[in-house]
Amino acid sequence: LENAAIQVENICNGLIQFDRKNAEYYRQNKDNFLEDMRALDRELKQTFAAKKNRTFIVYHPAWSYFARDYGLVQVPIMEEEKEPGPKYLAGLIDMARENNISVIFVDPQFNPKSAEVIAREMNARIVVLDPLAEDYLQNMRHTGEEISKSLK
Repeated sequence: LENAAIQVENICNGLIQFDRKNAEYYRQNKDNFLEDMRALDRELKQTFAAKKNRTFIVYHPAWSYFARDYGLVQVPIMEEEKEPGPKYLAGLIDMARENNISVIFVDPQFNPKSAEVIAREMNARIVVLDPLAEDYLQNMRHTGEEISKSLK
């Protein structure tokens, strides 16, 4: 949420540059949205504070900033934007078993075939998280809930 707050500030400033007569309206909306973001941030920090296992598996590493902000470890299936090789997959499956990971998160924008193969090997389920969802705050809350549920 830290980077999103910077974006909100920049968007507000940009709107004010082009529409000065509505500056107060933009500032008020920005302030309200930032307060909602701060409340969600506190909620997510509390949610993850008690978690001992902090590792989750994703198909594509779309949640790097989220993981950073909440002290989590995101492990991607894709290796440097490429499908993983057999050695990497074997190591990933071993790591998942050792850490009792039973969920793989996928983006709807990517073909999750590798994730499905790994999920079968791990006896895990696939959960879709959309980093491009329209309602940012609701999506971050949903993401937090799903990742939190997956951490044992």
